[in-house]
Amino acid sequence: MLTIEQLDIAAKEIAEQLRVNGPEFMKRHEELMEDIEKAGEGLSEKNKGHASAV
Repeated sequence: MLTIEQLDIAAKEIAEQLRVNGPEFMKRHEELMEDIEKAGEGLSEKNKGHASAV
C-alpha cells in the first residue's frame, strides 16, 4: 500500500507526463468544457415544458 507522500509524488509525475496546465492540455480542456455547456443547453431546450426531475 502506498503512503500519502508516495501517492502525492506519483500524482505529480503523472501530471507532468500529461503536461497538465500546458497550453495544449488547457486548450483541449476549454474545448471539452464548451462542448459540455452546449450539450447542457441542448438538453434544456429539448425539455422545455416538461417537469424536471429533482
